[in-house]
Amino acid sequence: MTASMSVDRYCTHCGALLSRKWLATELRERDVCAVCHHVTYDNPKVLVAGIVYWRDEIILCRRAMDPAKGRWCVPMGYLEKGETLEEAISRELHEETQLEIPPHLMELYAICSLPLIGQVHVVYRTRLLSAPALVANKESFEVRLFSEPAIPMAEVAFADLLQEPFKQFFHQLRRGRFEV
Repeated sequence: MTASMSVDRYCTHCGALLSRKWLATELRERDVCAVCHHVTYDNPKVLVAGIVYWRDEIILCRRAMDPAKGRWCVPMGYLEKGETLEEAISRELHEETQLEIPPHLMELYAICSLPLIGQVHVVYRTRLLSAPALVANKESFEVRLFSEPAIPMAEVAFADLLQEPFKQFFHQLRRGRFEV
């Protein structure tokens, strides 16, 4: 969809059509209902991702769903209302790999804003104490451990965004010191 195209949106309070209006109190345009004057906010989505590693390998999942169906990626998904960030990544890891990793074992690794697509990414890492039993399911065609040189970057989802973070992660892993 191009920037010049518009999508009709409706008020969640009364169902009337929303229109874009400049709100001087907020110094920006917002969707406002012409009938009940309710302001509808279109805020970024929060996505959690997990770098799970054992020795010098990380877990990647071959995605069974769009976007990037069939490509490799770290386990990730959206934060649900009512859960903490750590609970969200623990849930996503279970959904995509069947691993049971308690939320308190998740360590913050990175945070980045992607304003062009309206997302905030919060990345956690966790080290496994033993070789994992990885199980593919409805969200992942395949789940595997990869060392840095074995990661098939040509088959990685969102490779333009992940190539440098993968390099940084493995560099920090070799140093034995992680930074947020």
